[in-house]
Amino acid sequence: MEVRGNSTYMIGTSETFTTLTGAWSFIKNAHVADGVFLHLYITNAHGNFSQNFSTPFSLDQQSGSQISIIGISKIDCDVTFTTGNGFTLDSGHSFGLISGLDIFGSSSGSGIVVADNATLGELSNCSLVGFETCLSALNNGDFAQVDTTAFLNCNKPGTECQAEWGGMVTFQSEYTIDGAGTSGGGTCLFADHGGKISAPSLQMANFNIGVEAKFDGIIDAGGCSIGGCNTGIFATEGGRVFCESGAMGQDAFWTYGQQLADGTDLNATYGGVIDAIGNTFQTQIADSGHGSFIYTV
Repeated sequence: MEVRGNSTYMIGTSETFTTLTGAWSFIKNAHVADGVFLHLYITNAHGNFSQNFSTPFSLDQQSGSQISIIGISKIDCDVTFTTGNGFTLDSGHSFGLISGLDIFGSSSGSGIVVADNATLGELSNCSLVGFETCLSALNNGDFAQVDTTAFLNCNKPGTECQAEWGGMVTFQSEYTIDGAGTSGGGTCLFADHGGKISAPSLQMANFNIGVEAKFDGIIDAGGCSIGGCNTGIFATEGGRVFCESGAMGQDAFWTYGQQLADGTDLNATYGGVIDAIGNTFQTQIADSGHGSFIYTV
């Protein structure tokens, strides 16, 4: 099938397609002409939308960069994955946009996986609930833009966002990720083996570890505020975290929530480096004997 003009296919009760699966099967092998978009639009005009999946949903499509899945409201548009991963994108494919969905998991897998040189153009206005990891960028996979997306209740002791083996995640807006649903367990941002996360001005609260980088992973958390965590920032085995807070305009780094008893704000071990210039903090540990450094002035 050749899509030569901008197209929107409606999904929902009494619409052209009643399921996301049906719409995807119809356009899976379509070629979308240059400069043209194709939207799969989930509506609640005739009732809320809900669909369960027993296997991951692959977004691999030859014209994927021009295709979007858009829910009218994440409150009314639910997709549930009963086992393993949710949406997956890999093998160098690209996909345009996922927006306006509540994405539920069953305590295992990742909500969205972008791997093997694939790129997800934008993720916005979605919630991911119940997965072991909400976002996974693996093997040079790239979340190009994560914007106004709420990550809720990843499975304890899960991870909200991870970038591994060259994977990249870029947050584009200022909002809050609260790990209260994990009862203080898990990690908010995790990068290792050359993975990179850019998360300027993010607010993180109530995790075991707020930000963790290891094995040459890099996290740019400039302007972030972190609170209610056993360890605020942890860099080890060559991991690097940049958390200068010039954009905050406040004296204290921990401006959101409360630090847990016996917690550590900054911890660098085994060659880990933390750049916390301009921040005010309570406790720090730097194992300088193993080439670890924390810069605060």
